[in-house]
Amino acid sequence: MGFTCFKCLKVIDGDLKLLFFHLKHSHLIHERSHTNIPCAQNDCNSVFLRLSNYKRHLFNSHKNLFPAEENQHLISDRIHRADSGLESDNVPSDNDAMGEGEEESEHSHESDETISDLRDMTAVFVAKLKAYPALPNAVVDEVINDVSEIMSHTISYIERKLDSISKQMPPQYLEDFPGISDFQKELSSDLHDLSNPFVDLLNEYKRNDYFLKKGVLIVPEDKLLGHTLASKVDKSTGNAIQIQQEDTFQYIPLHQTLKKYLEQPGIMTAIQHFPGPKDDGSMCSFKDGSYYKEVWNDIIKQPLIPLLIYTDDFETANPLGSRKGLHKQFSVYCSVLSLPPEYQAQLEHINLVALGNSKFVSKYGLDKFFECIVTDLNKIYSDGIYLDCDDYKGLVYPKLFQLIGDNLAMNPLMGFSGSFSANYFCRFCKMLKTVSHAALEEDISLLRNKENIEEDVIMSKPSVTGVWRSSILNQLTYYHVAENHTVDIMHDLFEGVAPKEIKLVLGALISLKCFSLEELNRRILCFSYGFKDKDNRPSIITEGSIQNPSGSSGQKVAQMMCLVQFLPLIIGDKVAVGCDYWEVLLTLFEIIKVATAPVISQEGAIYLQTLIKEHHRLYLQKFEEQRLIPKQHFMLHYYRIIQALGPLNQYSCMRFEGKHKPFKNYARLCNNYQNISKTLAQKHQTNQSYKYLLQQPLNVHHFDLFDQSVLTLSSLEAAETISQKLGIPMDADITVASRVAVFGSEFRLGSMLMRSPDNAEEDPVFSEVMSVVVHMNEVYFVGCDWETMFFERHYQAFAVRRRSPPQIHLCRPDHLLETRPLHAAQSHDAEGNTFFIACRHRCL
Repeated sequence: MGFTCFKCLKVIDGDLKLLFFHLKHSHLIHERSHTNIPCAQNDCNSVFLRLSNYKRHLFNSHKNLFPAEENQHLISDRIHRADSGLESDNVPSDNDAMGEGEEESEHSHESDETISDLRDMTAVFVAKLKAYPALPNAVVDEVINDVSEIMSHTISYIERKLDSISKQMPPQYLEDFPGISDFQKELSSDLHDLSNPFVDLLNEYKRNDYFLKKGVLIVPEDKLLGHTLASKVDKSTGNAIQIQQEDTFQYIPLHQTLKKYLEQPGIMTAIQHFPGPKDDGSMCSFKDGSYYKEVWNDIIKQPLIPLLIYTDDFETANPLGSRKGLHKQFSVYCSVLSLPPEYQAQLEHINLVALGNSKFVSKYGLDKFFECIVTDLNKIYSDGIYLDCDDYKGLVYPKLFQLIGDNLAMNPLMGFSGSFSANYFCRFCKMLKTVSHAALEEDISLLRNKENIEEDVIMSKPSVTGVWRSSILNQLTYYHVAENHTVDIMHDLFEGVAPKEIKLVLGALISLKCFSLEELNRRILCFSYGFKDKDNRPSIITEGSIQNPSGSSGQKVAQMMCLVQFLPLIIGDKVAVGCDYWEVLLTLFEIIKVATAPVISQEGAIYLQTLIKEHHRLYLQKFEEQRLIPKQHFMLHYYRIIQALGPLNQYSCMRFEGKHKPFKNYARLCNNYQNISKTLAQKHQTNQSYKYLLQQPLNVHHFDLFDQSVLTLSSLEAAETISQKLGIPMDADITVASRVAVFGSEFRLGSMLMRSPDNAEEDPVFSEVMSVVVHMNEVYFVGCDWETMFFERHYQAFAVRRRSPPQIHLCRPDHLLETRPLHAAQSHDAEGNTFFIACRHRCL
């Protein structure tokens, strides 16, 4: 028998001490760790916040896992305590404090710790310090030096104390116990080794050398772009002299990065369990698109690892200051598309590939940056990458699936015109700009393909073709830019179309005296957004913004998403049903909800195509002075792109742009812009080395509980329903929580859930969360179903009300239609107990 580690699921043979030693040194979990601790023994569903509670639970509930001699000892000890009157019927529960047992969990493993173990702990400590984005290297050096000095003085004091005790021992004592002398020598040697635990980590060079030998650090490489002349002050004379300076960018070798990343615990398991194409015609991933099935997939080289390459610029200095643009960075990131969506959204799963000054892109061109990337991509696909880890042993074949980014970054890299004012601005078709201003449908005859792009390259007339050059990406043996179909719904919809049309429609409604700008802003500030969206509450809309629809909206992307979701509820009661201006906005919101949905059917894609055509017609009809902008033109291609690639939300740049934030924060913190690209790349790689050093697997349970406790099932309000659904007796213990984080969102008591109805023809079912329970390491929402009355298109929301008597339902998170909590709110003209729930997506 043995104990199962809940982190890595490894079976730890031996006594309980070895399990806690493993948790402490392999996963850095100790008594003060703030983490959920599921039992993981024999399908036990108990979850704890403290190791002391976990240990007591193992003693009380899993005695069969202890070695026979230790188990017998525990029984004998319990009998002895009972005979001595030390144990009563009031036995402490799993949630009681451990007392002496808690102290034991902290100190009982010291005899087992070796010098090597302590050196590894020291390395983890240093790596963790360096991974903190708020700590510059100079501060890390100071902390290490100070801790090292404290350790040295402490060990020196202990050595002197032991030497003093040794001298006071009677000679006869040493003769009676001859092993004492050997023990003293061994202890003295160990203390000497411990006097400077940072001996291999005292400076940056030694630290990098240590982590390189451990195989967890991938050092950024300087890639030479060219040379430039610069001025430098001669310190000896004070005169300015001219020197030749190398222009470089930082490249993190793609082969090494992918190998190390894919060998992390749980990664390959998650990739191999990624669902295949759907059989019912619906599309929920890239595997449901025609591009994967007909073009990209290779039946010979398996398994294939689909890669997304993202490129963008970001500002490291003050964007309004005098150094604006001087230290702007050009970045290239990479992620694996076949990971579950909840992991793709985490920044640690987005790997840095290249980083350099943006001015070098203008000076040397994009091809100089991508030469090494294209070479590596060709090599890893042709030769594969050999993985040797617990999850997988053998070759894998990473292969570029799509390039993603905003239009400003994508078009030049792919060889097309980078300006929206160009005659042929679209990378998907060759529609003339003046024609696109009123186009309602995609013209299939104008679509770009490999043949006409090559012809346009030879013609070399960008003003006539929209093609400037042949992209270096075409040198990939399996890829051509004509096959890159991605659009970015974040930039197209939430930073382009939606802000402009919202301002146009609101301006028209204000001029019609439907409401005033002051009333609109008052409602925006006072509306109940729910706990999930309260931090994304939209900013007030200024009069200048209304008068300049093409200007900045003053909203962040998250705020604009919130405004799109709730604006009809906020002000819809002031607008007459059937108002043509309001209809433009409602149609746009419907388009956004379908286009951003994680799942879409063939019928839904056709419906989206129809909505876009109708929206553009209404828009041009009601705003005669306006014409369709390029981002509205890109919407015409959405139907075909969905057919090729599946749902568009997989290719959103939102999380990739979130990767910029740590770089920006650290650049401003260190305030040293001398080769800032190298500084940022090294900081990122150090952060990654810390994660690789820990070897922490993907979260097996996919959830984090808060404020949980273990209760008897019969004490719960919905005990009978839970007992029937889960098949457990009423007197069983069950873990109950008030909050749970799953799919990257936090669900609380009172949150609204949306799930599919039993009859596909009916409206979705909404439930209010009463509690969260855990059984067999699975989370279940205990919800009180509400009655769904109808969908109110004017408010873009479902009308709901509480049922009487209440109906209780158990629902797993993976059965939800919306993977984020919803909120029930009342419109200003609502009567009685009618509430409205506005959803962010519409799955058709």
